[in-house]
Amino acid sequence: YHPSSATTYFNLATVYYAENKIPQATECAKKAFDLARKIYGNEHHETRDYREFHEKLLLHPPTDTRSRTKRRQQ
Repeated sequence: YHPSSATTYFNLATVYYAENKIPQATECAKKAFDLARKIYGNEHHETRDYREFHEKLLLHPPTDTRSRTKRRQQ
């Protein structure tokens, strides 16, 4: 495993999150966290950052942007 793989998955997760694509963001965040644990161990700051972001995604359900778009159009 290469450290840049974990970073790449984390970056993808943040982009998906910004686009409100929560399922994809969650999947990438989990991959980043899993890789970081294998590469760095549980107590490394990268692992903690990735774990916290993944937990944030799991705790906050996605918002439905379609309903906001429909309201604006009406």
